[in-house]
Amino acid sequence: MTKYKQAFEEMLAKHKDEFDQFGLVHDAYLKNQEANQERFNEIGKSVRRIVEDTERWLCGKMETAGKGKFSNNVADKFRAEVQARYKAFDMIGVTVS
Repeated sequence: MTKYKQAFEEMLAKHKDEFDQFGLVHDAYLKNQEANQERFNEIGKSVRRIVEDTERWLCGKMETAGKGKFSNNVADKFRAEVQARYKAFDMIGVTVS
């Protein structure tokens, strides 16, 4: 398993409760954005922080190992994993009117 996939799976396992709760709100948000916008942003805020912290940790390890030029590719692949699981992840914090 690649490092970014391993980091993704470890993040989900370590923060299972947060991601389970976010998954339910995320699915509801996909069905009705207006009705679920506030709750989606509220729960998504902490989930976004967890994802960003994990990404920083993952890429920081690479940069200290002298592989900084590959760090952007790994970050993109990690974000793609998140996006594949949570299609509306990039909508956290966005207000749809």
